[in-house]
Amino acid sequence: MKKLLLIKSIVLVFNFNVICQTISSNGWHMPPDVEMKMLVVFAEFTYDLNPSNEPDPEWPKGQVPSNFNTFFEDTWPANNQPNGLVSQFYNDASFGQLRITADYISSPVELLESEFTSISAASSRNLILSKLTNQTPLSFNNNSNSFSNFDLMSENSSLGLKSQNFNQPNQKWDAVLIVFNNAPFDGGGANWLGGYFLQNNAIDDIFWVNAFDEKIIIHEYSHALFGHNNFHCAGGQHNGGGSNYFGPIQGGWSCLGDVNSAFLTCNAWDRDRLNWFPQGRTTTNPEYHNIWCHNNTNSADINANLNAAKPSDAGVYWLHDFITSGDAIRIKLPFIDSTGNNSPCSRAIVSRGILKPPLPRD
Repeated sequence: MKKLLLIKSIVLVFNFNVICQTISSNGWHMPPDVEMKMLVVFAEFTYDLNPSNEPDPEWPKGQVPSNFNTFFEDTWPANNQPNGLVSQFYNDASFGQLRITADYISSPVELLESEFTSISAASSRNLILSKLTNQTPLSFNNNSNSFSNFDLMSENSSLGLKSQNFNQPNQKWDAVLIVFNNAPFDGGGANWLGGYFLQNNAIDDIFWVNAFDEKIIIHEYSHALFGHNNFHCAGGQHNGGGSNYFGPIQGGWSCLGDVNSAFLTCNAWDRDRLNWFPQGRTTTNPEYHNIWCHNNTNSADINANLNAAKPSDAGVYWLHDFITSGDAIRIKLPFIDSTGNNSPCSRAIVSRGILKPPLPRD
């Protein structure tokens, strides 16, 4: 019995220490291994001062898009196979660790041109929150009857540092996504600094997009998991966003790849950074390797964190489908001087297959 208690104590101390460390696997602002529910708000502009400037709407004004369930699950399916593109992407990328559902306010928020001194994403966001705070009660579409339905988890207590109760409610909206229709500005964005409220409850994460597009939604929410603009393309190139490690601007494959220049996809670097492993593979497993594939007989997992300068690392390796297995090979590139050993460009990650929305179901 004493031995059993000692083992349990060691495991508990290990898990507590992981949570209390500032490490990438905790996520940046939001934890990558929770169930959460987003509130989606649709907003539209009426150009009452300059009607001729009004662009064509993406969907009919006065309405919300009819294809919401194409993007999100309202409740998590019993078979753990969501079909909504955003819900499915994060479920598959995280091997089921990150479960995102969503519901939306049943009517769009109208923004009049005359209500602004200067129209921007920030001023529009603030006006929307003000209008919704004065709208009581909020009317949701899919029987999300109260605020508590949107409060399933807690954001990190600081960047890279999980709250001890990260998978418990914290009296804040998990995330609010604003989708603009016929906006006079482009792109998307997010805010992790806090200070935003909706109906007297703070918001863990608020972000916005100017089109109802799963690729933009995934990109913008992924900032809350990985980091600021310098994490574009798995820590790669961003014009003006910090250190750059890849040639093309945001051109590689990653959850933070650029929407219009590359596949927006989960890659092995993303999964390694957030500890997204298949079920049964954890850091407490004695067979654990942070990068793994299969041996030359395809009979067992082996460490695939390789160094081209080590003759012992030469050999034959099996890569199963990356999407379903997570198999990858990480190779330390030769001829990199000591000052570059820790830079992202000093190692190459190879995998078989990519993950991009949508994924077909068998």
